[in-house]
Amino acid sequence: MSALPPAVEVAALGPEELPPGRLSVAVFGPGSGEAVVLRLPDGRVGVVDGCVEDAERCPVRALLEALGSPEIAFLALTHPHDDHHKGLGALALAARAANPGMELWRPPLSARYLRTLAAIEALQAEATDGRAGGGQGRAAKPARGLQAWLDGVDAHTRADGGLRTFLPDRLLLGDPVRDPGGVVVWALGPADVEVDRAEQDLFQRVDRAVAEKRPAGARVAEGKGAQFDPNRVSGAVLVRWGGAGVLLGGDLLRSERPQAGWGPALRQLDGAPVQVVKVAHHGSAGAQDPAVWRGLLPELRLAVVTPFQGAAGRQPPQEPELEALRALGGGAPVWVTAPLAWRPAGPAPAARSHGAPAAPAEDGGGAVCVQLDRQGAVQGLFSTPGAWPLP
Repeated sequence: MSALPPAVEVAALGPEELPPGRLSVAVFGPGSGEAVVLRLPDGRVGVVDGCVEDAERCPVRALLEALGSPEIAFLALTHPHDDHHKGLGALALAARAANPGMELWRPPLSARYLRTLAAIEALQAEATDGRAGGGQGRAAKPARGLQAWLDGVDAHTRADGGLRTFLPDRLLLGDPVRDPGGVVVWALGPADVEVDRAEQDLFQRVDRAVAEKRPAGARVAEGKGAQFDPNRVSGAVLVRWGGAGVLLGGDLLRSERPQAGWGPALRQLDGAPVQVVKVAHHGSAGAQDPAVWRGLLPELRLAVVTPFQGAAGRQPPQEPELEALRALGGGAPVWVTAPLAWRPAGPAPAARSHGAPAAPAEDGGGAVCVQLDRQGAVQGLFSTPGAWPLP
C-alpha cells in the first residue's frame, strides 16, 4: 500500500483542491448528516446527498461558488432521510436553469411512499416549531427537506430534465463500452426486497396510527428498529475512472440475506479498484459488510467517516466502531469529518487559505477532499477545520 501524501488543512475548499483533469471527491460531514461533491476530470461536478438546509450556510453551495459555478452533471439522493436530503431539493430548483443537462438521481420508491414520508416530516417540523415558540400567524415558508426535493423532481420533470433511479447494477453515468477509459458511475442498491418491505412497513404504521387516533406526524414515526427506517432503502454509488475508484456508501446497511443489504452490490464491486471510501451509515457497525471490505483491501488508501449528531450518546461512530473500521480497512487511514462528543478536541493545525472562507457548516463539522489520477494514485489530500485523522 503506497503512502498518502501529507494532508494539508485549508480554510475552505476551492479549485486548487478540486481541479479539472483529476477525479476529486469532497466529503462534508457537519455532524448531522453528509454531502459529497465529485469533480469529474472534464470539470463538471456531481453532488450526492445534502446536509444543510439553509443556502447561506450550505458548504456544497459555497464550494460550487468557489469553483466558479461549474456545470452540474447530476444531483443524487441516495435515500429519503433528513440527514441526507437537507438542502438538496433547494439546490435542484436553484441550479436547473443554469444546468439544462443536469440529471436528478432518485431512490426507487413510489410517489405515495415519498409523499407520505414528506408529510410526516413536515408535521414533525411543525410540532418542533410550535415547541420552540412559533405559533400561529407565521408567514408561509418555502418547502424544505424532503418536500423540497419532491418539488425539485416535479419541476425537473416538467422541464423534460433527465431522471435516473437507483437500482442494483444500474449504470448512471458514462458508457464503459464506447468509452472504456471514461468516468462511469454505478448505482449499488437498494435491493428490491428492501424497497417492498419498507413501503409496506410505512403504510402499515400510518394505518395503525389513524385507526388508533394517535396524534399525526411525530407519533407515527416513533420507534426504533427495522420498521420505518429509510436507511433500509439507501443506495450507494461507485465511481470509476481508469484505475481510480471511489465508493460512496450512503447509509446502505448490512444484511444476513444475500439478496439484501450489500449483497447485490458485491458483484459490481468484484475486482473494481477502489482507493477512497465514504463509509456507510456514519461508520456504524450495522452497515459494515466484511465481504465488501475484503474486496476493497488491495487498493484501499483512505476511509472517510461522517459522524451522526456528533456521535453523542450512542450515535455512530463510537470508539469501538472506528477501531473496527481500521481493522476492516487493513490499516488504511481513517478520517472523521466532525468532532465527536466522546473525544476531547485536539489542537487545530494552522490553516492556509486561498480566497474567501466558506460559510461555516452546522455543528462545527469540516470536510475531507481527495484527488485521484487516472491510475488511482492519490495526488492530494486536504481537510478543513473540524475534520481529523484517527490516530
